[in-house]
Amino acid sequence: SPGIKVKGSDPRAATCRGKLQNRRCKLNQEINKELRLRAGAENLYKATTNKKLKDTVALELSFVNSNLQLLKEQLSELNSSMEIYQNEGLDYVIPMIPLGLKETKEVSFMEPFSDFILEHYSEDSNVYEDAIADITDTRQAAKTPTRDGQGVALLFRYYNLLYYVERRFFPPDRSLGVYFEWYDSLTGVPSCQRTVAFEKACILFNLAAIYTQIGARQDRSSEKGLDAAVDNFLRAAGVFKHIYDTFTNAPSMDLKPQVLEVLVALMLAQARECLYEKLLLQLEEMTNVDCSSLHRNLSGEATQLTREYQEIHRIIQSNEAHTYLPECWAGLVPLKSEHYRALAHYHTAKSIDAALHSFKATSTPSKGKPQPKGFGGSTQTLTRDTFIYDESSLEGDLNPAMLKKAHLRESLSSHEEAARLQRMCRELKNKIALTKVLNYALEKTAEELEMLDLELDGAGYLDEDIDLIDVTLNTTSKYTISLTGPDFTAYKIEDPFRKLGPIAIFSARRHWTAPRCIRLQKGGNTMLMTGGGTLDRRRYHHLGGGGSSSQSSHSSGSSAGSSHGDGGGPRQKCQCGNKTNYYNDLRSCDVCFKSVSNASDGTTGSGSTPAGTTGSSAGSDCGGDASSGGGSSVLVDNFESFGFHVRGDAPVMISSVEINSLADLGGIKEGD
Repeated sequence: SPGIKVKGSDPRAATCRGKLQNRRCKLNQEINKELRLRAGAENLYKATTNKKLKDTVALELSFVNSNLQLLKEQLSELNSSMEIYQNEGLDYVIPMIPLGLKETKEVSFMEPFSDFILEHYSEDSNVYEDAIADITDTRQAAKTPTRDGQGVALLFRYYNLLYYVERRFFPPDRSLGVYFEWYDSLTGVPSCQRTVAFEKACILFNLAAIYTQIGARQDRSSEKGLDAAVDNFLRAAGVFKHIYDTFTNAPSMDLKPQVLEVLVALMLAQARECLYEKLLLQLEEMTNVDCSSLHRNLSGEATQLTREYQEIHRIIQSNEAHTYLPECWAGLVPLKSEHYRALAHYHTAKSIDAALHSFKATSTPSKGKPQPKGFGGSTQTLTRDTFIYDESSLEGDLNPAMLKKAHLRESLSSHEEAARLQRMCRELKNKIALTKVLNYALEKTAEELEMLDLELDGAGYLDEDIDLIDVTLNTTSKYTISLTGPDFTAYKIEDPFRKLGPIAIFSARRHWTAPRCIRLQKGGNTMLMTGGGTLDRRRYHHLGGGGSSSQSSHSSGSSAGSSHGDGGGPRQKCQCGNKTNYYNDLRSCDVCFKSVSNASDGTTGSGSTPAGTTGSSAGSDCGGDASSGGGSSVLVDNFESFGFHVRGDAPVMISSVEINSLADLGGIKEGD
């Protein structure tokens, strides 16, 4: 579309993200080199019978495998560089997982597409050089899209262009000689295919990766930034799901169903994380207000996140995805599960504060004031109320302070487990922002528990009694999220090869003959049929005899028979009775031979129309421009007298040809 600039980001720009992508490109090339060396060494090892040579090759193979392992570890570390994609102003939030872009090699469409236009459509390829160059430039720009809406629009534009490219230039029965080579985003292993479907899947993967990068860099300290992050993560999940549903037999690991399943679940979980943080912002804005209801909502959201990350961890461990995903990702998933379990218990404990204050007020008599009716002695129980946390109202004699302490102890235990998981992962223990978040949450929970212990000191509560309290969490999320599928119609583009004709007819799936000229003559009427599979899309014009042509669709059941004329004299009956093609049969009678000669010498002619032939149920177009409304019946009669019928409009196609008619003998075929 005219509003989209065909320009990607400058790969030479010294941005952190640009440096990271350049490093990824170099690693991919080195991995490809080592893979080729290994393939050659393995072939030599299998082919040779020399023992000394086999030992030498085996030694070289061990070195190559070691280098490959080292390079893949470096690529895994590069995929673990999450902090580069985060918002620069935030160093106290848990980092989100973004994806890096798939790298590809350059492809030139000019020569193969030009040859195909000339060979298949019999058109001048110079007319379409600008369109082919635009597609090549768009693909080149799509290799390095900017991390914003313009980059997203660029990827959508190239994806929609591929629809026309596939229909026009990629026949299903042979190869055009165009190969698309892409590197795996996770392993760096190259994959090469000649199908446009593979190119589309890789472009969609990069589109989802851009969405994850845009979502990760949002300012999560504001509601606006969190809403944008949620939107982008849901869009990324929708694109991954679209690839999962539509692309099969993936040659690379990052497009395998088991990996895509993990990525979809991961993006949905990260979107829910942003919703949790949005609720947390509301809590920070509320001061001197009863926040028990908001704490209950936060507890429900954190519990839901715990469940989702547990499920993601189970999926990763249950298939081969864990061997390909970066160590950082595989370690961060269970860590987040423990972290949000701890937060769920913490918010549950905070929601009990209202019940605890009510319990203190009813169990401690005020000095100098008479006790309310029904509140005498030290065995007063808490009156059940609707605003009190659900679990505290299950048992009338349960002290809310004990329940709060039980939840805080569970929270502290989960925080310690999350910190342990971070220390155990080599990539995670160096994440400064993650360390700050985990330490702050642990210290806050520890302080809350210490303050509660001071309040309960001397109350006679035993730890054994607290251990028996049920601290089961309830999953009650107030948000229902659903992934957002890619909207391809929002980025409509025009067919760059529309001059070739309607794409439903003039496509690579249909086979075309070269343009040809056919002259039919009967009596005083002559019709000239010129053209072929890819004409210049001219309309037919009836120039002589009795009127002008009209653009219409015609059909008739009448037949012209096998009689011929000699240009203007009285009609003569064919005497030979030969039902073969008179152009190629020397046994034709004088009448037939004379008719054919007159039709071939080009001295007479009163009509012209483009025509074409197809090799497989396809048609050329012969169109018509209406000069006046009165010429329609003349044109119909003219067609019928020559023994063929037409249908359709733009293009007009030969619907039927009568056997042994002039049209049949002249070489016109159904589908022209």
